[in-house]
Amino acid sequence: MFGLYSQNAYLRNIKLIKSIQIGKIMAEKVKSLRQQLMEMEVGDILTCPLDNLTSVRAACSNYGLQWDKKFLTESHRENRTVTVTRTR
Repeated sequence: MFGLYSQNAYLRNIKLIKSIQIGKIMAEKVKSLRQQLMEMEVGDILTCPLDNLTSVRAACSNYGLQWDKKFLTESHRENRTVTVTRTR
């Protein structure tokens, strides 16, 4: 009976550890566009889905003006992506 309990507790701990790791990975991936633009250094490149084209371009224009930074945006039809490059 004790061996079965310890095995179940071990499996629960493994599941908990995996869910925490997955949660950390998801938290890292879910950064706002604003935060990603703010963290960019000169020469850094950010790629977004083409569905976000208008919001990405508007954000680059607005935040670039506020933060005195310059961003270059390019749309790629074949990849269905938008690339943002910080130039200043």
